[in-house]
Amino acid sequence: MFRIPPREPKENAPIVFMQHGMTATSDIYLLNGPNNGLAYMLADVGYDVWLGNARGTRYGRRHTKLSPKMKEFWQFSWHEIGTIDVPESIDHVLKLTGQDAVHYVGHSQGGSTYLVMISMKPEYNQKMKTVSLLAPAVYMKGLKLPKVLTTYLTARGDAEFMPSRTLLKTIEPLLCDVNNKVCSKLYFLTGRDSDATNRTILPLLLATHPGGASTRQPLHYWQLSKSDNFAQFDFGEAENQKRYGQEKPPEYKLSNINKKAWISIFYGKNDERVSKSSIMRLQKQLHRPIMNEMPKGWNHLDFVIANDVKEHVNIPIIQKANGYENRHKGRKNKKKKKEVANNTETES
Repeated sequence: MFRIPPREPKENAPIVFMQHGMTATSDIYLLNGPNNGLAYMLADVGYDVWLGNARGTRYGRRHTKLSPKMKEFWQFSWHEIGTIDVPESIDHVLKLTGQDAVHYVGHSQGGSTYLVMISMKPEYNQKMKTVSLLAPAVYMKGLKLPKVLTTYLTARGDAEFMPSRTLLKTIEPLLCDVNNKVCSKLYFLTGRDSDATNRTILPLLLATHPGGASTRQPLHYWQLSKSDNFAQFDFGEAENQKRYGQEKPPEYKLSNINKKAWISIFYGKNDERVSKSSIMRLQKQLHRPIMNEMPKGWNHLDFVIANDVKEHVNIPIIQKANGYENRHKGRKNKKKKKEVANNTETES
C-alpha cells in the first residue's frame, strides 16, 4: 500500500481507501497528476488517502513461502483479492490510524472486490462510510474477449497474465505518442478508443502498466459472461463439489450489503467492458444507489484518466464524502452537547 497524507496535517483525518482495476496498480490513480488525479485531490481537501495494491501486481509479489516463479503463487482470482487482500488492507489501515471506517473507491475490478468482500464478510459493512464504484465489473453478459485470448487463458493454466514489460518496451516507441490512438489499443480491457482519454499521459501509462495479474482473474470474468451471474470461480463440476458442496459455483450474496450504505455508481453508456444494462441490473440489487452516467464516448479506462474526470467523477466523490463527514460530525456534536447537559443536570 501507499499513503498520501492530507495536505494540512490534522488529527483523525477521514480515510479514503482506493482499489485499482485488473492489470492496473495504484499508480493508475496518480497518472492524471496533482490537479486532476483523484488521490491528490482528496489529500488536498483533508483526506488521508491509502492506495491498495492487489496480489500479483508489481507491488504485491512478496510471500512468506511462495515465489512468483511458482505456479502456486498464481492460484487466485479477484475472489481472493476481495476476501483476503482488501479486507486485510483495510484492517491494517484502521488499526494503524485508530479509526473505525473508511471511504471506499474502486474502479472496475476494484468494484468487484468490494462487492465480494461485503457478500462474503458482511461485517465489513460497518467499516464503510461512502462507497464509490467506478464501472464496477459484476454482471458481464455481452463481454467479448478475443478467442485467441480465451484459448490462451484456458491452456496457460495458473500463471501470470498480460505481456511482459520487455515486449511492451520494444513496441512502445513504434506505436505510442501523444496523438497515436494505437497506443491505447494495447489495453484490450479499455474497449473502444476514446476522445475523452488524456492522451498526454499514455506514455506514462505504458511505462507503469500492465501491473501484473493472474490468469484466473480474466478467466473468472469470462466465466461470468457465459453464466450471466455474479458467482465464485468455476473449477468444473467435480472440483466445485469438493470446494462448494455443489456442482455450480455459488453466487455472491449482494443482499448482504447494508441497505443504508452510501453507494454511488459511475457508469458509461458506451463502456464496452461494463455495459449500461449490466449496471442497471446491479442497481436493482442495491438499495437506492446514486447513479452517475458519464459523457457519451467514455471507455472503461476513462473513469480514472479522462480529461474531464475531475468534473464528472472526482468532484462528485469528494462532495459525497464531505456530505457524509459533515452529517456525522453534526451528529457527534449533538451527542456531545447532550452528554454535557446530562452531566450538568446530574451535578446540580
